Amino acid sequence: MIRFFHCADLHLGKALSIKSRLTHEQQNLFKEAAYESLNRLIEDAIRVSVDFIVIAGDVFDDEVRSLKGQWALSQAFERLGEYGIEVYMSHGNHDPHVSDNAFTYPDNVHLFGPSGDTFTYESKKGERVRLSGFSYPERAFSKRAVSMFPERSPDTDWQIGVLHGQETGVKDHAPYAPFSVSELLPLGYDYWALGHIHKRMTLSSHPPVIYPGSMQGTNRKESGNKGYLDVRLTGSEVTSEFMATAPVTYRSIELDVTGMEEWDEVLRLFQEQIPEVRHGQKIIADVSFQGYTPLYSALNTRHVDGELHELLKAGADLDDEWVIDHLSLSGLYDADLALRQEEDPFLADLHAMKEELHHEEIPAQYLTQLKQNRRLQAYLTKQAELPDKEELIGQALDYISAAVIRKEADRR
Repeated sequence: MIRFFHCADLHLGKALSIKSRLTHEQQNLFKEAAYESLNRLIEDAIRVSVDFIVIAGDVFDDEVRSLKGQWALSQAFERLGEYGIEVYMSHGNHDPHVSDNAFTYPDNVHLFGPSGDTFTYESKKGERVRLSGFSYPERAFSKRAVSMFPERSPDTDWQIGVLHGQETGVKDHAPYAPFSVSELLPLGYDYWALGHIHKRMTLSSHPPVIYPGSMQGTNRKESGNKGYLDVRLTGSEVTSEFMATAPVTYRSIELDVTGMEEWDEVLRLFQEQIPEVRHGQKIIADVSFQGYTPLYSALNTRHVDGELHELLKAGADLDDEWVIDHLSLSGLYDADLALRQEEDPFLADLHAMKEELHHEEIPAQYLTQLKQNRRLQAYLTKQAELPDKEELIGQALDYISAAVIRKEADRR
């Protein structure tokens, strides 16, 4: 049996996206999150005595590689070498191939070059594995990836392709080293170790063509557990198991408060939606409210003054393992809207404007004026992260609506 770990997209040197105020301990952990994920990978590899590790590109976050990242990686490779564990690594669009590094890698590290290479690994029992791959010669590498790989070698037990690139059916990423599964299959490989897409994804099961996802999420769009794949080659069978290593996890929590009239109901729902936290794990939460509720105006008012954030954290008894970094009320609707609109035509106009945002382009000057508004800035600061342009204006209208409703309540 051959056993190896498949990981990609470590992005050493990239900071986590978070705007909330953090404790000193949280600041240190978030700063070191990518390195801690790497350390856990190394510890796991040593503990189970894998044959080798495959790293499929974007080891560093930038072409100008941080000295800290290079040092941490070289030290990790040294440790693996002490236990006879090999490393097969490529560079991707974020960290294209360079001829020199600040630190020299030990002999157990095999780096795929920009023209493509094939390395041979032979186990103590004589099982032979060929690994083929390439590193990006430049950041924007758009050549068809399949042209960089030879056909399966006839004198090997297993052949692995290491490919950092964009599958043509996957969207929302730069189309570097594009490929299709139908192009890869005729090469006859037994496993394709992919990189570039930060979400774990299986494109084919026979043979496995798999993105393991990134090793550490860096923003709220990269939610869920992050880590590596533990792959085993036995007989004619290939199996893999995901193993989480990221010490910080982004989570999206959706709260449907339709029909709720009491704060206790909202807090109970939030408590039910909170996922379990592994030992030593921190959670950065993105909480969004949706649905029709009589609490609409109260939720908006408490959101404006920052109290909603504190209420959720205190009501659910969340400790420092949790950071609520983003709150969104854009999916929330006023159950008493019709009555309010009859009483106040101004609110009806605000609601109509909000609905039109989904259909019309927003003039740039309006966005500039909103971003420069001091009152709105204070409101957005309490939400931790600046929203996109549609959400920005939508929340500005929510802010005005809440203020109007609050003033009207005070007047009465």
